[in-house]
Amino acid sequence: MDQNNPYFMEERRKLIQSIIQKEKRVTISELSRRFDIGEATIRRDLNAMEKSGLIQKTHGGAILADRAYKEVAINIRDEQNKEEKERIALAAASLVYDSEAIMIDAGSTTYKIAQQLKGKNELVVVTNSPLVSSELAGVGNNKIILTGGELNADTNALIGPVATGAIRQFRVDKVFIGASGLLFEDGFFTVSPYEAEIKRAMMEMAAEITIVMDSSKIGISMFSRICSTREIDRLIVDSGINDEVLMELKQCGIEVLTV
Repeated sequence: MDQNNPYFMEERRKLIQSIIQKEKRVTISELSRRFDIGEATIRRDLNAMEKSGLIQKTHGGAILADRAYKEVAINIRDEQNKEEKERIALAAASLVYDSEAIMIDAGSTTYKIAQQLKGKNELVVVTNSPLVSSELAGVGNNKIILTGGELNADTNALIGPVATGAIRQFRVDKVFIGASGLLFEDGFFTVSPYEAEIKRAMMEMAAEITIVMDSSKIGISMFSRICSTREIDRLIVDSGINDEVLMELKQCGIEVLTV
């Protein structure tokens, strides 16, 4: 089987993650033997997985990191892949027109979208992010609806039944949602089940669904599933996305904007 096939790559990284979760520590040579592929390919897998926070590389191998189950503070995530996130945010903001009603969830990339929306006028913005609301409040005669709810101090996201209940009171033109992982066959992932619930509620209330994420998260799963790949309308991602994964997503009818 072609080791660069997107399905095989995603499945291999998923299996590597499972092996490390079970055994706590692995070596590159051991993984190379198990999967019958070269050590260079295993190193690329581990580099991608470490960049996404799933594992921590060691000399000659890797150990489990806890990011798949533990949230990373937004000020740390804001500095990761910063240039890619800024390009993604600019592309997302270009899809928003004056007087539209939109939802934006809490996250480092979605916060950058809010920063790019300051030139828009008379938007109605529903968000569970205090950072997004403060960025757009008082700008361009925008109306900002902050959901309320329990504040997750690490992610600066409002979560829980108060937040989801507020979201379900509004119908909007577009929603912009961040994701922490994508496996083509399984869908999009995030760390927190509470934030996954918020994202799904926003999707239910939007006519058009856009997920924004940088390419380092492709081939990675997290603890909580958001949705299948077929449930969204558009993915905005940086140009580092694998060509075959890009083709498969487009064949599913998803509009993919690469920046």
